[in-house]
Amino acid sequence: MRRKKHLWRPLLKLLLVAGVAAGLFYWLRPSEEKRIRKQFQRLSEAIEKSGDEGNASAAVKMFALGNLLHEQIDISIRDFPYNGEQSAETLISLATRGRSFFRTISVDIYDIEVILIDHELADARCVARVAVESDNYRDHGVRHFMASLAKIDKSWQFTGFREDELLRK
Repeated sequence: MRRKKHLWRPLLKLLLVAGVAAGLFYWLRPSEEKRIRKQFQRLSEAIEKSGDEGNASAAVKMFALGNLLHEQIDISIRDFPYNGEQSAETLISLATRGRSFFRTISVDIYDIEVILIDHELADARCVARVAVESDNYRDHGVRHFMASLAKIDKSWQFTGFREDELLRK
């Protein structure tokens, strides 16, 4: 009888440790809102450029941008010549071309407000500040955007960008 008690103790300890580990994993895992905010951070990192950038690092950034975009992206931004539905390849090509014109590009995204529509669709409002600089040109701007995202293969991808009318005069 005493021998059977000793067999249960290690098993009970193992179950307790496994239960605590599962509870910590569930409690500490990032929420969908945090995952979407992280996608905005990745988007700004993929667009940013600092100093003379090599071809390899530019290619890595454009590959990262491709992973963030859905196959078709709907764009409605004031003064943007490519409004409408665009393919991800087209936007990556435009981003690569645009990045070549500037020595530095800085993108800061603030005040991200995530609105989950359901488990696979979300909208997010944000404020984006973009600053560009080349040898003889320097500019910066702040705009308020609404982004649409879809969860595809367990990853949130951008499906649309439109300018939020909140800050428009």
